[in-house]
Amino acid sequence: SGGTLYGTTYSGGSSGNGTVFKVNTDGMGYTVLKSFTGSDGALPQAGLVLSGGTLYGTTYSGGSSNAGTVFEMNTDGTGYTVLKSFTGSDGSLPYAGLVLSGGTLYGTTYSGGSSGAGTVFKLNTDGTGYAVLKSFTGSDGAYPRAGLVLSGSTLYGTTDHGGSSDKGTVFQVNTDGMGYTVLKNFTGSDGGYPGAGLILSAGTLYGTTRLGGSSDNGTVFKVNTDGTGYTVLKNFTGIGYGAWPQADLVLSGGTLYGTTWNTACDQTLDDGTVFKVNTDGTGFSVLKSFTRYGDGSGPSDLVLFGGTLYGTTSSGGNLDIGTVFRIDLSGGMAPVIDSQPQSRVDLVGTTASFGVTAIGTAPLTCQWRKDGVDLADGVQSSGATISGATTTDLTIANVQMSDAGDYTVVVTNPYGSVTSSVAALTVQLPTPTVLTADGRHVERRPS
Repeated sequence: SGGTLYGTTYSGGSSGNGTVFKVNTDGMGYTVLKSFTGSDGALPQAGLVLSGGTLYGTTYSGGSSNAGTVFEMNTDGTGYTVLKSFTGSDGSLPYAGLVLSGGTLYGTTYSGGSSGAGTVFKLNTDGTGYAVLKSFTGSDGAYPRAGLVLSGSTLYGTTDHGGSSDKGTVFQVNTDGMGYTVLKNFTGSDGGYPGAGLILSAGTLYGTTRLGGSSDNGTVFKVNTDGTGYTVLKNFTGIGYGAWPQADLVLSGGTLYGTTWNTACDQTLDDGTVFKVNTDGTGFSVLKSFTRYGDGSGPSDLVLFGGTLYGTTSSGGNLDIGTVFRIDLSGGMAPVIDSQPQSRVDLVGTTASFGVTAIGTAPLTCQWRKDGVDLADGVQSSGATISGATTTDLTIANVQMSDAGDYTVVVTNPYGSVTSSVAALTVQLPTPTVLTADGRHVERRPS
């Protein structure tokens, strides 16, 4: 955000339990924002979610029951708060990061729940409202290592194990916990053990499996959100091409970028790669092969910003304890949203506004949507007046109750498109004031 990268380390720090850190995109300004102590969390495995000046994340262990936590903290390192300490029965060991929508965080735990095979959960950003949306049983999936992707009121995710062949699943579940469906049961030959999360674009989910496929070295796959159209886009073969992809993919235009944990299937060169492949399965190439002590080993998730990929390695580097790296990409750059629109609450008759900032190769075009439907400037059926529906700043004058909903913006250029996070608009009636016979003003709450 704004030239600063935020991340976590699994260990190290003042207590050896891991840290939250920041570093500038030019490699300067490295700062430890938080050193975990154990009682307030330990061993964070996942990335962070940034909203305004607040970071949200998880720790794999630690907390009151040593079963992991959900936490928040400010980007300057102040205000650290444990929002949830897992107990086991309500989930345990949150391996993955979070998804934020409005004031609600969604995530997974690797184990715990009613069957001990992991959960999907939700939690308000103030720490209230914790609920288990799904407890995995094994036959319908088990042990989710990855986070979730949210579209409308549907969450999509993967489980590392379970399903009909016990090689993992792709699933969907509504944000109210209803409608759980297994979209894909992995069998091994078509991939197995999807330890990474999914990305969603135009009704298609993209992901990786760390094993399985034609050489049992993992795959890149796609599947439609209704469970049809499953296709293996890439079978990893090992030496020279990478093996065991375990991190989330990044999509830019029609190109997927990702990492493999190993370079060779026989583990003699276990330093990993950064790769790219088109969404139709063509154009696979290795962008980087790591050399352990030179530049890192075991790369994880990537972030694409300003035409540059940023990432981390779990080991390697000068001290063999990991690195932060970047790879410059040549050619045109697909849009990247730098500042997301924020949820808001407005009174009937006032003006609501949403804004977004994006970077990418010009020209950039914008299209705002409400509940997935394109908006247009002018007077709406509600009586509100919209302006800026195809710009970076949307204004809704004379907002009405029916204007409440989920707002997003799609930013497009010749190299691709990106959809913002959801910003929820809540519209409330003003509190009327009644003048009594003795001249007193009395507020009357609307019924």
